[in-house]
Amino acid sequence: MKLLSILFLLLIINFVALAQTENATVDRKIDTTKTYKLNDVQIKSTVPIVQIKTGKILLNVESMVAAAGLNALEILRQVPGITVDGQDNVKISGKASIQVMLDGRMQMLNAQQLATLLKGTSAATLKTIEVISNPSAKYDAAGNAGIINLVFKKSDANGLSGNLLAGYQQMQHYKQNDAANLNLKTKAVSAFFNANLDNSLQFTEVTSDRILADKVLNQSGTERQGYSNTMLRSGMEVELNKKSKLGTILSYQRTWDDFPSTAKTIVSGSDADVLSTTALANMTENRFGANLNYQFTGKKDEKLVLGRLAALHRNSW
Repeated sequence: MKLLSILFLLLIINFVALAQTENATVDRKIDTTKTYKLNDVQIKSTVPIVQIKTGKILLNVESMVAAAGLNALEILRQVPGITVDGQDNVKISGKASIQVMLDGRMQMLNAQQLATLLKGTSAATLKTIEVISNPSAKYDAAGNAGIINLVFKKSDANGLSGNLLAGYQQMQHYKQNDAANLNLKTKAVSAFFNANLDNSLQFTEVTSDRILADKVLNQSGTERQGYSNTMLRSGMEVELNKKSKLGTILSYQRTWDDFPSTAKTIVSGSDADVLSTTALANMTENRFGANLNYQFTGKKDEKLVLGRLAALHRNSW
């Protein structure tokens, strides 16, 4: 009897357990695939300010925040391997008699004209500055001491674009720098216009003491230099076909310098004396330039550039 009761109880327990198992709910997760559509993808990279390449140093001026309000000569003071002395003479690796190119086109300038051009070129109009310390045989022999290539900004987008810059600095003396860029590009024709205006006023003071036998010379002098430079460039390039381009560039630069100076020499000892001098000087230089060029690009991106440059200088003192 007890055995039957135990078997009956086990049967009831198994039946209840089976009923609960059949009524249990099993949660199942089904993996689904969702597709998201992005409006656009932007990949940003930072271009180094200074790039060292084979045979040249590339300075990305448009990436320099500190370049605002500076001219090309002031930018070159920051380039490794270039020195600019107090007379604005530019040297590459200690070598003078360097040449300058504008957008890859050689300009025949002396040291003074080079300094004037660099001071009259606003950094706001420049894309890059290339410094070629050891020019190869493909460059003019006159630039074997080194070449500076100023590459100006150009828009790659079709249509009309431009920008304006106005800068002013006031310290003991003032400096003003204004620039304007205008670009027009269509499928086969591109044109540009650049304007720079640079005004400044600075003072230079010099003192020296010299002992000569029984005399002592105390010398002091002050030079006031007023400077004004206006530079205009315009050009147009026509794409004749996929390999050939024909272009022209017109330029005008006016430089005005006013540098009166005063000097005083005091002679102590025997034959004591005082000598005072005043000098007045100013100079105005006008430079006109015109360039006609033809460019052909070969199969391996080899370029052949033929050009004709005409220049006119007029100075007055």
